[in-house]
Amino acid sequence: MKTPARYETVVELLELMLDSLHMPVDKIIHYYMKERTYIGAKDRRFIVDTFYKILRHSNKILRLAPNSPRLILAHYLMHFENFELKDLDTIFTGEEYELDYLRPAEKKKLSNKVVFDEYEMLNLPKRLVDFLKEDGIISDIESFSESLLDEAPLTLRVNKTKAKVEEITTQLDALQIPCSIGSHSDHAIICSKRFNLQETAFLKQGHVEVQDEGSQLMSLFCNVKEPMKVLDFCAGGGGKTLHLADLMNHKGQIFAHDIHTKRLQQLKKRAARAEIFNLQFIDDASESFQSRYQNYFDCVLVDAPCSGTGTWRRNPDMRIKFDKINIDELAQLQLDILQQASIFVKPKGSLVYVTCSVLKQENQSVIENFLNTLDPEFMQFEIDDSFHQKSTADLWAKLKAESQSEETMGLNLFPHIHKTDGFYICRLKRTV
Repeated sequence: MKTPARYETVVELLELMLDSLHMPVDKIIHYYMKERTYIGAKDRRFIVDTFYKILRHSNKILRLAPNSPRLILAHYLMHFENFELKDLDTIFTGEEYELDYLRPAEKKKLSNKVVFDEYEMLNLPKRLVDFLKEDGIISDIESFSESLLDEAPLTLRVNKTKAKVEEITTQLDALQIPCSIGSHSDHAIICSKRFNLQETAFLKQGHVEVQDEGSQLMSLFCNVKEPMKVLDFCAGGGGKTLHLADLMNHKGQIFAHDIHTKRLQQLKKRAARAEIFNLQFIDDASESFQSRYQNYFDCVLVDAPCSGTGTWRRNPDMRIKFDKINIDELAQLQLDILQQASIFVKPKGSLVYVTCSVLKQENQSVIENFLNTLDPEFMQFEIDDSFHQKSTADLWAKLKAESQSEETMGLNLFPHIHKTDGFYICRLKRTV
């Protein structure tokens, strides 16, 4: 494809996205490309990369052209690819399969002087910036914002019961994929180049899973060991579920619960590939299940649905959708789920709350409300001497110190500091 035709495809994707804001953009791209098999790999990479770059800068661009994908592209090229107005004629050519000429009215809009306000300079929604300033959790909002402009790396987790990290890095070297060991997780491999992972033998054989290093730490900090009984109450696609099983050497009991049956079906496939057989799958925590397993589990993980503000490196379309999220309703849902899950924790067992949000309202505030409701049945406890391994306790303390937050309740991970997605974790212990 010629460059103008590539950009025409980007505009088509922008149109689809603006018409389908309820749908994740990765699905939009998947369905679009599936119907256009004539688009080659190099063209596809250029198109997708450009599309995602536009989304990462969307908080600046959309104000300039809220309803025109053509002008969104034009503004992106002028402000972020050093195009001048006259250069756009090489892209908007009017040729077949390419973008139509820019009309005089469009050129006039593009020639207007642009002044970005404080929030647009940060490239974040005003509402989010206001939340962050009020929270005081992130001391350097500008650095946080800049980190979200970077593409999240492809991170693998090596299943320690099936392979060694060195074996996988050797295979990656043979494929000429630059990689490095994670900074925090012993089983994380950071790939600095994307490749067709689905065709690799080590994935097909269940030797690795795709999992952000921060997500791996969330599983690690659950502090599980064989032969514990563990409940992943919001299992989703099962990344943390599978990691918990690996940490327990595929022994003990792990229950994966999620109200979305399709997600559990996908988890079953991943578990079979990794040869993990100590999992049970629950899509409905019925009264009989509650009665049978109340006060039963050593550890209950609640990876709660959230705003996803910590994942904008890999989900830049969520910037556009953020203003439509009712944070108050979401925080109430998180509290409800935490309360539902708490009944399954046995005395002296742990309840672990996790989100991929950076907002205090979804994190520390939910924990505070939960403790105010159930105290003295639960109390917060830090990791220090409660960890099975001192190295894990030391890692917790190190990450907490690096977070530069004065919050004492739980641990925050940030992309601009820890180079992971943004996460929050708080561990609670049942005292009675």
